[in-house]
Amino acid sequence: MKTAWVMLQMFCPCLLLLFISGVTGVEVAINGNRDHSWVLNTNISSFLSLWCEVQNNTKGEELIWYRGQRQVSLNPGNQINTSNICVSPITENENGITYTCLLKSNANINASVQLNVIYAPILTGRTEISIQEGDSVKMSCNVNANPQAQTAWHMGSASLTLQKGRYKVYQDSEVLQLSISKAEKSDAGNFSCVAESSAGKEIKIFDLQVKDKVSAFPFEPLIAGIVVVIITLVFGIVSRRKRIAKLCCKNRF
Repeated sequence: MKTAWVMLQMFCPCLLLLFISGVTGVEVAINGNRDHSWVLNTNISSFLSLWCEVQNNTKGEELIWYRGQRQVSLNPGNQINTSNICVSPITENENGITYTCLLKSNANINASVQLNVIYAPILTGRTEISIQEGDSVKMSCNVNANPQAQTAWHMGSASLTLQKGRYKVYQDSEVLQLSISKAEKSDAGNFSCVAESSAGKEIKIFDLQVKDKVSAFPFEPLIAGIVVVIITLVFGIVSRRKRIAKLCCKNRF
């Protein structure tokens, strides 16, 4: 009896280790990569295929996919032990999105991949701007690029020379802004926002029009009113002269 108890004590830890190994040995891999979290570099394209598989399992395991925090809908035949999803299209909007595959029976057994979408600069902003002489203006060029782009302003075909006190440039990772204070007629023309990265180069042209300054005092309505008054007075004088002439004629006869 004592011998049996000693043997049981010897074998129990081994059985426990085998049990733990059997449970924790199950892994999930995305596109063959078993890292818990990794980054997949990709380019703008029509689609990207992600496949998930259960490894070291002894039974059928149901898989679940997440895009960020939202669960992905899967067909019934695309859930057990292996599962594939197609991300389409691959655009700049997919950059930084994380896809996670996990076991339905144990969410702690999972794998995640974050998309690093590489794309040339995309530039947006209002391109036709009309102001009056003496006004101030801001031209904002919104830059979306991965990797981050180098940006600059050009006037015409040459690099922009900042005029002290009137031209100012503000820049961060997403916006390149040019401010002009007290605009002059010589400021009118084409300003180019240039963004360049290892993925490509993009140029956006801003057309600045500087018009003559319009007086704040409304001279046109004033002139029109004076003309109306003069015409009224002329008609009044003519009418009175006709009446006086008639009276004179009556007195003679």
